[in-house]
Parts: sequence; C-alpha cells; structure tokens
Amino acid sequence: MCASNANAAQNGAAPRRGEMASTTAGTLRGFLLGALAGLLLAACGGTERASEPLAEPAPVVPVPRPCTGSVATAGNALQRIGILARKNGNRGEPVPLDLVFVYDPALFAELPRDAGAWFKRRDAIRLLAGSGLQVVSLAIAPGTGPAHINLPEDVALVHRVLAYPLYHEPAARRVLELTRFHDVRLTFEENTVTMCRE
Repeated sequence: MCASNANAAQNGAAPRRGEMASTTAGTLRGFLLGALAGLLLAACGGTERASEPLAEPAPVVPVPRPCTGSVATAGNALQRIGILARKNGNRGEPVPLDLVFVYDPALFAELPRDAGAWFKRRDAIRLLAGSGLQVVSLAIAPGTGPAHINLPEDVALVHRVLAYPLYHEPAARRVLELTRFHDVRLTFEENTVTMCRE
C-alpha cells in the first residue's frame, strides 16, 4: 500500500508490526490533514479572500411612493404639477414652496439639496444665475387642493425642475426632483411631502 511496505516486500522481508503501525498512522494523519485543508478552502471560497467594503454603505434616502402613471426616460417631459395639502400639514401652517426651473445645466450642481439652504441663498443664487433659472414661489395653505400649478410656456426647454418645500420638520426639506415625470402630484402631509405620479 505505501512505499515503505512495497520496498520491504521487494526485499523479501515482511514489515514488522511497529513499523506498519507507525506507517499507517502517518498515512492516516496525512490523509486527515489534507481532507481538513480541503474543507477549509471550500468553506472559505478558495484561496482568494472576499473583498471587504472600503466604506460604510450610504444611508437610505426616502423615495417617492410608487403610483401609476408615466415617467420620462430622459430630459424634461413635465407637463403638470398637482398640489394637495392635508389640513394638519406643517403644523397647520402654510408651506413655503419654490419651484425652480433650471435652464442652464451648469447651474444644477451649484444648487442646494435641501430647502433650508435654498431659502437662505435664494436671492444670491437668482442674482448670479440670471436667465439660467426661473423661480415660482408659492405658499401652500393647509387644506389646499387638489389644484394644479401653471408651468412656464417654455417648460420644454428646461433642463431640471426642482421643488423646495420649507417645512418646520427639517427631514421634510429635501429637494424634490420633478424633471422625469409627465404628471406629478405633491401631497403635503403632516411632516413630509410625498411625490406621486398621476
């Protein structure tokens, strides 16, 4: 069976009992170690180590609830913005809302990502942007709607359409991107704005 046993048989001498036991034990030990190594490699997925994440995953940001309706695949196709405000919205107070129509694509990267920052910097941004953007400012009173907002006549030329709702609740102040929708409804809830395709 093993090389030492074959050599002993060829020499015409039978292996002694102690030699055979130690050889068999060595063979068994080698076999077990090889099997264990194979199992460990299989369990670890081979010799390559799984790559570890370089950074923590990004936090999940709430997204608009899914509704029926059509969505544009590219560019601005917005045709209508609907408004509905619950009576208990924003602690029963009107919500300042700016709709920003961005004509110059270079301006988009400079715009704030929440309404608090937008309202603080709005006048300076409008002064620097010139004709590169247009702002429609509204105050959405509790219990308003359903109603629709008139869009600029040249809305087809707009690069991005953003909505900045200035809620008391800071978490509700995130900018809303309306560009890819044909028809969208903004519902002003108690502590947030939901965006739904109509």
